[in-house]
Amino acid sequence: MNDTRRTKILLVALNPGSLYIYGVRSLSAVLNSQGFDTRILFFFPNQFAWDNDKAISNFIQFCVNFDLIGFSFTSYNFFLAVKLAEAIKRNSPDKIILFGGADPTAEPQRSLKVADAVCVGEGEVALPAFVKALEEGKAKPSVPGLWLKDQKENLNQPLQPLVRDFSRIPTVDNNFQRHFVLHRGNILNIEGRIAKLYLMSNYMTMTSFGCSLMCTYCLNNRMKVLYPDWAVVRRRPVKYIIEEFKDATKQIPWIRSIDLVDDDFGNAPIEYLREFQREYRRNIGLPLDVMGLRPPDIIPEKLDVLREAGTVKVRMGIQTVNQETKSIFKRGYSNDFLMEKIKLLNQYKEAFYGIRYDFIIDTPWDIQGASLETLEFISRIPSPFIVNIFTLAFFPGTQLYSRALQEGIIRQEDVWEGRLNENFMQLKPTWVNFLLVFMNIIPLRPKLLAFLLRNSITKRIKRVPRGIFKCLQLLAFAKRWIWFVGHGDYSQIRKLLLYWSEYRFLFKGQGS
Repeated sequence: MNDTRRTKILLVALNPGSLYIYGVRSLSAVLNSQGFDTRILFFFPNQFAWDNDKAISNFIQFCVNFDLIGFSFTSYNFFLAVKLAEAIKRNSPDKIILFGGADPTAEPQRSLKVADAVCVGEGEVALPAFVKALEEGKAKPSVPGLWLKDQKENLNQPLQPLVRDFSRIPTVDNNFQRHFVLHRGNILNIEGRIAKLYLMSNYMTMTSFGCSLMCTYCLNNRMKVLYPDWAVVRRRPVKYIIEEFKDATKQIPWIRSIDLVDDDFGNAPIEYLREFQREYRRNIGLPLDVMGLRPPDIIPEKLDVLREAGTVKVRMGIQTVNQETKSIFKRGYSNDFLMEKIKLLNQYKEAFYGIRYDFIIDTPWDIQGASLETLEFISRIPSPFIVNIFTLAFFPGTQLYSRALQEGIIRQEDVWEGRLNENFMQLKPTWVNFLLVFMNIIPLRPKLLAFLLRNSITKRIKRVPRGIFKCLQLLAFAKRWIWFVGHGDYSQIRKLLLYWSEYRFLFKGQGS
């Protein structure tokens, strides 16, 4: 790779839900700005599963045109990344395989059993430096943030510092016509009908990085070990965010709303939020979905600004109301404090038609009464609201992942064989969980709930037949989409079609 030709790079985004993935689009923009010929392939695992042979054959042939193939993924796609990387190496052993993203950052040693190099942490500085060194003829260059196979001396080198000067980073790559998507086993340019199918009208992005919380189940938990200053949230200047939105709406004219998927957006200083509100209303003016609200950020001053910015959907993580589970999760908010914030959010229901709360249930430690406490708490939430219910997922590198390994709850083989975190929506079919899902269809008030939880009922119905439980989940799923579409969020129709194959595992014939 020491000739004058620039390296051709393919970034493979293994993601089940959206093409608006910030990380790979940011890397693509940086690499292209420095003269590298970079493309993105959005590889949907759900499509891969039912079109295995055709997809692999087309993928291998497609990769012949590139020198370096980088995979970005989280833990539940590790097995797929391994399978694709090994297929490339069998056909083209000279290709450089690089792994990056949340899972390789959390446990790079595992990824190095397959990949030639692993990007640990942010890659906007490390990856261009690595490729330039390769072009200069260095066979195994030493670059902070890049771990190389068979070079143990590089495994403990320092990481690249976190990017805090965002003027150095170009806006994300929204020129999707240059990129590709796997569609029914074929690799196609994202243009015409394919663009309309996959580039949904709700545009997703991030305005900040890092998180001030210490939740033991979250990947931010691992990032704080790697970067001591990770808890100091880094925020992109408002002018660069607005530039991104202008570019996005120009490239994708059917965008009708903006989703901010930051982990900790609401923690921003009020002055920053006011600047964002002014510039956003002046230049963009589309409805906003703000997902990263912590309970302490639910204050009238900030909610007023979000309403004035055009926010229509908000999301707050509660996760648990059981005191013992809070200790395990490191979520210290009292239930009275949480309910106070919920009631305050409810005062903005005319503006925020989509108020959502996240809960995690079914921990393997099976704390007595935890799900029951969650159910009783939800019964006191004033309508309207939507509850997102997840079973606990174990992400490599986090404290709970390490604990689960030590206690034999999960095994390393679960990662290698593609079973880790694949069904984080697969709730246990208990009577209490049945009622939790039912809450998303018809909210149950405390008196009715107390009747349904009488000993005469709970002793008789300990588990719900899996088929009935799945049907209830389907009804709750449908009501959610109908609710959003009824408020003009027509992007949900496309989402429903794309997500169906990802969530269809809920309706497979598994025993109860």
